[in-house]
Amino acid sequence: MDQLLSMSPKNTYVHESDMYSLMDGAEGDKFIAQSIMERVRFDGTHWWCKLERRLTLFEGQEVIVGWHEDISERKRVEDMLKKSEAQYKEASSLAQLGHWVFDEVTEKIVYCSDELARIHGVSPETYVSTIDSTEKDIERVHPDDRNAYAKVINGAQSDAIPYDVEYRIVRHDGEVRHIREKGEPVFDNTGKLIQSRGMLQDITDNRQSEEALRESEERFRASFQSNQGTATISDIETGKYIDVNDAWLKRSGFEKHEVIGKTSTELNIWGSNEHRKEVLNELKFHGKLLDYETYVITKVGETREIVINADVVKVSGKDLLFITGSDVTERNQLEKQLRSSQKLEAVGQLTGGIAHDFNNLMAIMMGNLEWALEQVEPDAPLRDSIENALKAVDRGAALTQHLLSFSRQQALSPAVTDVKQLVEGTLSFMERTLGENIQIVTKHVSEESRVYIDAAVFGNALVNLALNARDAMPGGGTLTVHTTTVELSGETIGLDKEPTYSSHALITVGDTGSGISQDDLEQVLEPFFTTKEVGKGSGLGLSMVYGFVTQSNGHMNIDSKEGEGTTISIYLPISDEERVDKVNEAIPFSEVSVSKTILLVEDDQQVRAATAVTLINLGCKVIEAEDGSSALEILSKRSSDIDLVLSDIVMPNGMSGIDLAKQITVDHPQIKILLTSGYPDRIAAQGEIKAMDIELLAKPFRRMQLAAAIENTATGQTKR
Repeated sequence: MDQLLSMSPKNTYVHESDMYSLMDGAEGDKFIAQSIMERVRFDGTHWWCKLERRLTLFEGQEVIVGWHEDISERKRVEDMLKKSEAQYKEASSLAQLGHWVFDEVTEKIVYCSDELARIHGVSPETYVSTIDSTEKDIERVHPDDRNAYAKVINGAQSDAIPYDVEYRIVRHDGEVRHIREKGEPVFDNTGKLIQSRGMLQDITDNRQSEEALRESEERFRASFQSNQGTATISDIETGKYIDVNDAWLKRSGFEKHEVIGKTSTELNIWGSNEHRKEVLNELKFHGKLLDYETYVITKVGETREIVINADVVKVSGKDLLFITGSDVTERNQLEKQLRSSQKLEAVGQLTGGIAHDFNNLMAIMMGNLEWALEQVEPDAPLRDSIENALKAVDRGAALTQHLLSFSRQQALSPAVTDVKQLVEGTLSFMERTLGENIQIVTKHVSEESRVYIDAAVFGNALVNLALNARDAMPGGGTLTVHTTTVELSGETIGLDKEPTYSSHALITVGDTGSGISQDDLEQVLEPFFTTKEVGKGSGLGLSMVYGFVTQSNGHMNIDSKEGEGTTISIYLPISDEERVDKVNEAIPFSEVSVSKTILLVEDDQQVRAATAVTLINLGCKVIEAEDGSSALEILSKRSSDIDLVLSDIVMPNGMSGIDLAKQITVDHPQIKILLTSGYPDRIAAQGEIKAMDIELLAKPFRRMQLAAAIENTATGQTKR
């Protein structure tokens, strides 16, 4: 206390910021001063005080009398209130939240927060002066929303309840803002409405975000549903489906109510549990999956091959699995068919080349064996051996014909033929061959189906199919052969890559036998492949049939399941020609002697020598040429001596037998032409041969066949 009394008022512990305020307030006669200042205690702590001072006389001297009041707590509360008000104002601005009070008696705004005015695009003073009546308050609302707004306000006042309403306002600058307003009416003790108060919030940004989200969801929904591929959304934690698109439902066969809330495991969709684990592991470590090929099971148990892509996406804090898929079942089947077709094409080219060389070798053997047979006595022991060798050559010739049929290079003699008559005629002599335990059932839907085919080769193909069916039914069964006419409109059949159109004769050959496994089904058309025991099948039957059908511009399909039998469907294009040709019958003869001078054109020296011997034994005079150019040179000098030219088709030095025939027809029209080949020409070339009315003799040939061909050619009775 003594320390305090000894100090001048100027030296008391006053905070520096308040020192001048203190001194200024103490000057002046009889001046009464009051101030609030921050002071410092002796211990260095700060405190707030309220100071009142008066200049007065005490014992004849002027003194300053003062009172100090510690207001530190009040000051702390006031500072907190100011800080709170500042925070509240900042929060209201951030939340775009404004407050108001409206006097219903005077129809005046009595309180308007800064944020409320800012939302309306004006200052608080302008807002208060503008809203000076209930009508003015309504006018700030968008014209389209005024009736609804007024209805809500009137209802709240009438029922004495709070209200919550959304509407739009139009600011002075023309901008439209979305508003949410919450308020309540205030009544006095008599029940009279005296005031309305409340708050409103600018929710324009929220509405725009909601609209953008809605549009985004609509775009996603449209994309999700219109996607031609399958699409699913599931909860990655539970595995349950949240949504699936229409394409997924169509391909899976499920109804939507059967799927939502279920897992893929419950629906038994995965065809491979190992694949399912691989997918989940990939998603677990990488969060996505690209172009993963697997297979799924539909509701009815059908297996479909698919390629899927998957992503884990976070929606509202939850991980969702989004999977899209493409059904590639048909694509994979077409690719497999293409690979099989290409493989068969390559094998066909190989077998065709082998058959050509093989035919030339057999032509040499057949010519020499027939010459040798004529040199021995009828009862000579060597005769049996030669005849057995000739039979082996015949079997080899039949084998090469199968190879050529598969490679679509055999020489055909097509004619317009009725399929029904051809089938009936072929099956009529098959009953005894098939056996009593095989029942043959035929059904012909169409009266007549005219096709342009080689009837003899078709009959051979039908016999092959019937024999295959018999072998598949060792304990007996039913062989069913149906014929009808169908209209194709873009279907792909068997190994075909291109769609098929127009009318076709359909011949189906079915059995109730053991059937063919799926693995074997992919190989049955390959030459030398057989499902029969060793020694019981050459493996050329089906490949020959397929080659013939394809060469005839037809199509073939095989449908088989183990234990359920096999059905082979052959589609042959309907011919527009009305005439039904009959196969020419061979001219009967026994020992034929052909007294002709023949120009033999053959590039293979051994084949040429063997053929020359055969011709000489037939009584012919033979002139030999090794190629087309040599033949033309000989003809230019000795054409009057030559009756017939016998020429191979495939020859070197750029001139084929067909080219030679064309030149002879122009230069020496009187000379007859007979063509032969161990590699009968392709369809286009055969068309040229037919147009020139020239007979084609396939190698190897017997002497009697050669004699008949020469006789037919010489007399103009060609048989193509």
